Amino acid sequence: MLHVDPVLPPSWSAIELRVRFRGSRVRLRKERGHLSIWADRRTSVVVGGTPFATGPGKLEFRRRGSQWEVIS
Repeated sequence: MLHVDPVLPPSWSAIELRVRFRGSRVRLRKERGHLSIWADRRTSVVVGGTPFATGPGKLEFRRRGSQWEVIS
């Protein structure tokens, strides 16, 4: 599984990364309190310690305290 729990430096407003993970193209975008993950095929990800499946398409999260919750 792909594990992510991104934290931005205080002076950054966002970061976007594109990676290949087990043959899948994955794009991650982190903004303050918000995380989007796109994958071109079904991919298992662990966000902040909680497992999710994403792709094909986009999955969005928002930070609630110390946990991430899915918003779409």
